Amino acid sequence: MITDTELIEYLADIKPDGRRILRKYLIADEHDRKGLLLGLYREGSEPARVMAELVEVLDVDADAWRRVTRILGEIEAAHG
Repeated sequence: MITDTELIEYLADIKPDGRRILRKYLIADEHDRKGLLLGLYREGSEPARVMAELVEVLDVDADAWRRVTRILGEIEAAHG
């Protein structure tokens, strides 16, 4: 299992636009989440692929969902 420290480092390395997309995904309804995930796969870039893999994990792991949501909030609070 990934530690909070590792998760913080990983999420902090994501560009602000990527974190914005991830936050959008976390608060979206199921239909919108599917569209965002498809968009990431269609983009085809390495960051988009990694983000798509992350959101797939979040869909099956409620604890990870909560941890990522909390840590993204902490990162955004720290970076304004």
